Amino acid sequence: MTAARFPTPEERARRAQLIEMLDVGKVLVQLTPRHPGADLPEHLRDEMAVGLALSRRFALPVLELGPLDIRASLSFGGDRYLCIVPWMAVFSFKSYVDETYVYYPESVPAELIAGIELAQRAAEEPAESTPPPEEPPPPSGKPALTLIKS
Repeated sequence: MTAARFPTPEERARRAQLIEMLDVGKVLVQLTPRHPGADLPEHLRDEMAVGLALSRRFALPVLELGPLDIRASLSFGGDRYLCIVPWMAVFSFKSYVDETYVYYPESVPAELIAGIELAQRAAEEPAESTPPPEEPPPPSGKPALTLIKS
C-alpha cells in the first residue's frame, strides 16, 4: 500500500494557473513525458517535450484537474487515450486566446535546455565567410603564367 501524499505548493500553484487560463479558453500544456508518473500514448513517451491542447469546449469524456495531476481523455489519430500528466511534468502553459504564457524552468528537461543553448550559440556566432576559390593548378607540363603590371 502506498502512502497518500498531499500536493506541494508548486503543484497547487500550477493547478490554479491552469484553471484560471482554461476559464479564458484553450491552453497549450507543454510537458516532459519522461517525468515519473506521466502516461501518454506510446508514440510520445520517448519525446523530450510534448504539447497537449486542452479546452473545456472540447467536451472531453475526461478532463480532471486533480490535486496531483491532469487527467484528460484526448484523441490521437482518432484513438482516445487517457493521458495522465503530473503537475511537476508541466514546464509551461500558453494561452491560445491571449498573450498569457507561464514558464516553469525547473521542470524543463536538461536535454531540452542543452539543445536550446546550443541552438542559441549557433545563431549568435557570425557566419563564417567562405574563402575565395583557389586558383586551379596549371596544366601539367606547362609553367603557370603570371601577369605583372609595370
